[in-house]
Amino acid sequence: MAKTKKEEITPEVEEVKVVENPPVEEEVKIIDSPVEEENKESKFKKVLSELKSFLFIVIIIGVIGGGTWYWYTHIYDGGNKKDAPAITTKDGNIYSYSSSAKHADLSVLGDYLIEREDNYVTKIMDLKTEILFEGQQECNSFYLGVDGALYLVLDEFGENENTVTIYKLDDEELKEVFSISKLGVYYAPILYESKDGDRLIGFAGHYYTQDEYGDDVDTEYISLINGSNYEVENIDLFGNSIRLGVSDEIYTGSDRYVITYKEANEEYIYGLYDLKEGKEVIEPTYEIMKEIDGNRYVVQKNNKAAIIDVNRKILLDYKYDFIDVNDGFFVVGKGNKLAIMDDKYNLVTDFVFEAQSGSKDTEFEYEYYYCCANAPTFVAYKIGDKYVLVTNNRDYGYFEYDKHEAYFINSDGKYDTLVESEFSAEDGLIYAKVDDNKFVIYNDNLTEKYELSFEKYDFNIYDLYLINENTIVASSDKNMVYVDYETGEIVDNELEFNKEIDDMVINYMNNKLTIKVDKIEKSFDVVGFDYLDFKEVKDGYYYISENEDKPIYIFVEKGE
Repeated sequence: MAKTKKEEITPEVEEVKVVENPPVEEEVKIIDSPVEEENKESKFKKVLSELKSFLFIVIIIGVIGGGTWYWYTHIYDGGNKKDAPAITTKDGNIYSYSSSAKHADLSVLGDYLIEREDNYVTKIMDLKTEILFEGQQECNSFYLGVDGALYLVLDEFGENENTVTIYKLDDEELKEVFSISKLGVYYAPILYESKDGDRLIGFAGHYYTQDEYGDDVDTEYISLINGSNYEVENIDLFGNSIRLGVSDEIYTGSDRYVITYKEANEEYIYGLYDLKEGKEVIEPTYEIMKEIDGNRYVVQKNNKAAIIDVNRKILLDYKYDFIDVNDGFFVVGKGNKLAIMDDKYNLVTDFVFEAQSGSKDTEFEYEYYYCCANAPTFVAYKIGDKYVLVTNNRDYGYFEYDKHEAYFINSDGKYDTLVESEFSAEDGLIYAKVDDNKFVIYNDNLTEKYELSFEKYDFNIYDLYLINENTIVASSDKNMVYVDYETGEIVDNELEFNKEIDDMVINYMNNKLTIKVDKIEKSFDVVGFDYLDFKEVKDGYYYISENEDKPIYIFVEKGE
């Protein structure tokens, strides 16, 4: 609202009589009296007192300010305090590194130990904690490349684009390799899925536009870490997962080939692209294309599945309704019947197992889920020389199965049936849930170890997992129960852990991890030791514990 101008008021003026030639006043001599001298001294003392008070206030403010600064920078968690030096030690074959920085994160990638604070890599070491880089490099992610080098990636989003800058560790320096950015294009990593972890191949970006006739044109911009750059029109890289949007990684099980797709007759069709040569090697023609390994693919035509290689040679003919890829074997289907097939395409069983649909009122229909599980209605494992097939894969959400069956299948095709069972074989623990709060634990040759009952508790156990190789943790929404893995007895806390590996002895008890190699014994305060986090690498074993936001890294070098 605009201000209104105040109404002008003319003040009244008192009438003053003008006197001509006013009398001249006599000059008056001013003499300081004793009283006035006394007043001057009093004023001086008053000013001095006020000055002292001001200085005292300044000192108090300084003390408070200094204390506040020290609290904020040395005590307060959000302060920019200079952290105490990290602790690096070496005793015989035992190396350790403890970061003192708040919110630091330690991770091992290949032969590198990487320390990161927030979005900055602050230190890169080898597995024996020798420093290869120290400084501050902003990055969002880091990868090993298919060439074995370490790459840091800074991905910065702008309006309708992102800028990706790639740094490479080279001779103890992080050197910028290249930076890519294009208006209207979002780049995402192309990652090779290997048994040793993901490896960076390069980046791909999508650009959608129209030609002179108004038809849509899709262009894929491919930039590889080896310096190659390609533009591909009217096909999109697909890999092993559906590209859903901005910055969705493209995963492939080959360091050279990647699945592509394009739309035809309102359906997607799939082919294969050679990243090394920068060209299509299989034109998109298949209804389905799913990778088995770096050379073999499950394909589907006319609703029948087969297996081909990168040269389109048919390794298994089109005679199955679907082929479900598992680790070292397949589940194949005809109608709603399932069979186990080994990696050399020999049927281990006949089609004797029923594939259940998620609802009584629907027929079974297999779907190739690229981003999640292979199929929603069954799961299969290979344990030793035996197979496990579970035809219900547990009840999830709206899936309600007529029956719950698991099958233990020998290599000769003979099998045993577990009725009314939900089965799991994850992270070294094999068990079946046979009733509410009642489980059966199995050993590695799929023979029953013991029955485990939690019926005395007033809460439901929904998951079991194994820690320290000797303690089962049974979880509910709010409670945990500890169980001795060998005996099945319920215990108060996780059990002491002892294990010998090569010439090393590992012990964990009461939040203290002790490692002994030859005559060297070293202990670390570790909260919540999990043996599954103790990983083997080529030259030794390493362990990283978050340790209540104070991460610690331990490396034990293998002996001669």
